[in-house]
Amino acid sequence: GQRTFFEKRRTTISEMIDNLEAETTGSAQDVRAVSKALLIGDRKEIASALREKFNRAGVGHLLAISGLHIGIVAGVTFAFFRWAVAWLSPVVWAGWTRRTAAILTFLPVLAYGFLAGMSPSTQRAVIMVSVFLLTLLFDRDQDLINTIGIAGMLILIINPPALFSISFQLSFTAVLVIVWGLSLLGPFLQKAQGIKAALVAKGVAFMAVTLLATVGTAPLVMTYFNQVSLIGLVVNVVAIPLVGFLAVPLGLLAVFVQLFSTGLASVCLQLSHWILGKTILVIDFFSGLPGAALKTITPSFVEIGLFYLLLAGFFNWFSIRHHEKPSHLPIGVRQGIAYGMLLLAFFGGVLDAGYWIHQR
Repeated sequence: GQRTFFEKRRTTISEMIDNLEAETTGSAQDVRAVSKALLIGDRKEIASALREKFNRAGVGHLLAISGLHIGIVAGVTFAFFRWAVAWLSPVVWAGWTRRTAAILTFLPVLAYGFLAGMSPSTQRAVIMVSVFLLTLLFDRDQDLINTIGIAGMLILIINPPALFSISFQLSFTAVLVIVWGLSLLGPFLQKAQGIKAALVAKGVAFMAVTLLATVGTAPLVMTYFNQVSLIGLVVNVVAIPLVGFLAVPLGLLAVFVQLFSTGLASVCLQLSHWILGKTILVIDFFSGLPGAALKTITPSFVEIGLFYLLLAGFFNWFSIRHHEKPSHLPIGVRQGIAYGMLLLAFFGGVLDAGYWIHQR
């Protein structure tokens, strides 16, 4: 029943996307293909040339329904439900505003997951967001590292081989590096006073997320794709808001509205497609720039380990220098660990370089 309902919806939405535009030009086909990938997780129609453009521009992750898409759906619906529930006096008096919003948010998150076909990356995102919503439900402080750890364990209990999948490694590495990096930047961003400063802080945080994800996953991207995008930071700053906060919500609104009004759904979907068309033009332009992406070597396990040791050492050093969090370890010991990590990474890198020079 449930599966059948969502399969029917997927077919209806696919037909609605196909019927929306009579054009058969390359650009219109690309828009339709990306729209299907974003709304129903169907990536079969994405041409390899278009996929390569997305990868060169550093936004290949937008084509898979993952943590970004599910997280945006959860964030937008949670904000809406929290606003709506605030009008219900009994809920407000009971102090259940956040909890009620969290319970209601489970529904659109699961619905989007089923609509997208519950691919492995979508399953992971749904589980991760659901664990986070549970922490809101039980009114616990969100220790994000623990939340990510629980989500990771659940996924591996359900499907142990997921540990060796590219998307599992990329998504969890990106999220861990983002959470750790933002926890260090948080105190600086929270000091922003006034609307203008707060908006600047939001912009800095958004760029920091993109930079942290790019840097954090660089060794894995080099391992699996032998390519690193040099313009990914710039393109993500443009593409993520256009796709994540405009095109996807409009497309999902069309999916919902279509149950009541085909005309209104068509308008929402046309707006979504217009935004996707402009986004593809931006990606097309940037991916065509000379030097947009760099072909790379495949790093060894030792080199990947040294990179993450260097990153962890830098984060620890930054943490000690800029904000003293309460810790059971004395400051001297923490400094020793941070400097030890950095020195080990440095000398390991020197030895590795020496080995390869000798080999050549």
